[in-house]
Amino acid sequence: DFLPVLCSLCQETFCKDHSFPTNHSCPKVVNNVVYETKQGTSQWFSCRAPACKERSAVEMLCTKCGLHFCLTHRHHDSCYANHEDVLPWRLPKMQFAKAKKETDKQIEEKLKAAQKDAATRVTANKIRLMKIKGKAVGDNKIPTTDRIFFNVHPPLNNPSQTSRPLFVAKTWTVGRSLDFFAKKLNTENNNAKLGSPKLTIFRKEDGVSLPLDAVMGSLLQDCLLFDGEPLILEYVTTETVTEDSETLLYVEKYNK
Repeated sequence: DFLPVLCSLCQETFCKDHSFPTNHSCPKVVNNVVYETKQGTSQWFSCRAPACKERSAVEMLCTKCGLHFCLTHRHHDSCYANHEDVLPWRLPKMQFAKAKKETDKQIEEKLKAAQKDAATRVTANKIRLMKIKGKAVGDNKIPTTDRIFFNVHPPLNNPSQTSRPLFVAKTWTVGRSLDFFAKKLNTENNNAKLGSPKLTIFRKEDGVSLPLDAVMGSLLQDCLLFDGEPLILEYVTTETVTEDSETLLYVEKYNK
């Protein structure tokens, strides 16, 4: 349904979503500043925060970037993220984030060392599982008792995408899991096309590939996979795998 709404400045007719002056290139708006004439000229200032429609008759300029922001967005992160003279109330949050990043790095290094030792590998994967379980994304129709969790790394030619915690069903094949991983990691999957590089799932522990027709739950039972372990999604080319196409080269590069 189209309910015509008049712009309060130019008096043109628009739908509700585009009736606000800054949403339809109103001639009364210049550089995000609204000039309105009603028995004289009064100047209105629109907030520069994305999607904010607040206007103010008083200009409130940011001391960092010199742009106008409303009261809600006056302490916007974009200006304070890279400055040492941050607001006092922001400092504890930044210090906590820095300390957490360093702690996570140390834990990850210890887990990598434990992963190489058969005696501590199971414990290391249990710790990884606890870390990713609450963040993992998957098909919510899968019963919680049938879910297997992995931290999946994207191909090296997809630098904009980082690893993601994902879960699949124990009854899924490796091929079906691969299709799901590719979709969630925004990775092109042309396995059905002849002549295209084939996507394959590799274990990050040793770079060994997983057969597409194998069932995830069976691999888990045979201890060929562990719940919570990292996997790698990569294209099979002469630059990424060995001649037999079963082992991934340069596994250490997948650390994002």
